[in-house]
Amino acid sequence: MFLEILLRILPLFLGILVGFFCSSWSRFKNAEPGISAFVFFVALPALLFILTAQADLSQGIPAAVTLAVTLGTLVYWALVWLFFWITNKRNDTVDLSSSMGAAFGNVSYLGIPLVMGILGPVGYLPAVIVQLIHNIIFMVGYPLIHGILTPEGSGSRSRQFGRALKGSLLKNPIMWAVLLGFAVNFIGWPKDGPIIEFAELMSAAASPAALFAVGLGLRPSFQAIRGGELKLGPVAFATVAKLALLPAITFVAILAVGQPLFAMGNGQEWIFTILIMAGMPTAGTAYVLATSTKGDANLVAATILGTNLFAALTLPLLATLTLS
Repeated sequence: MFLEILLRILPLFLGILVGFFCSSWSRFKNAEPGISAFVFFVALPALLFILTAQADLSQGIPAAVTLAVTLGTLVYWALVWLFFWITNKRNDTVDLSSSMGAAFGNVSYLGIPLVMGILGPVGYLPAVIVQLIHNIIFMVGYPLIHGILTPEGSGSRSRQFGRALKGSLLKNPIMWAVLLGFAVNFIGWPKDGPIIEFAELMSAAASPAALFAVGLGLRPSFQAIRGGELKLGPVAFATVAKLALLPAITFVAILAVGQPLFAMGNGQEWIFTILIMAGMPTAGTAYVLATSTKGDANLVAATILGTNLFAALTLPLLATLTLS
């Protein structure tokens, strides 16, 4: 089974590898921001809209999914944060960015194609929901916590919360695409016509463009590592923790609050998706967030590179263990 899953996942990492090689070509020197913007604002929302609009909602979305993902992710994030807080001489900004880099997985650009490739149509809805929960936790939680911890935001928590909510949720095309897809699903909008066909056309570009953009984004991460002084210990810890410890803690969270999933007819698909999303390598967005908040961007860049390298082996292993 391991070899079968590895062969299914291999094309995804080949897409990343092609992007990495092309990043050294002058034609693609400044291409990553534009391609990533196209994926984030056009192709990925179109894909999420189609998947949600055409999903089978007859069994609903189990509350245990939200509980398990949230509990497992937050407990893990807190533990990793504590580790960096102890080892980094209690530097709040650096500790927070380092822990975020060891926790924020690439659930959208890599997670969705991977789950879809292994589970097929039954994994569409779980992939959409689980990635949305992860993105909300980090794209809202990180700016909010940073604003509270730093002196600039310590006196205006409500303002920091409002800014994080507006910037990361209300202006997030991923969230609105999912909500719009649910609305179309509920009202029974015709699943054909020019609007749906346009969304399907754009969604077809989501996976290849996203994987290519991930590969392009690894070059700046590699350069950031070479430009700064890094200790191997924190990088190794962040890499191992992201790929192994987060899935393990998430599994414990499923056992603690997700017991109903084991009795559901489609519970296996939800459990598989939750664990696979937990095992995703660090997202390139983590580097952007760390840089914008003056955190340890070099450590985050090294974590991105390390987790993406080793995920080619850990993800097939995790998928095999989960399915068996």
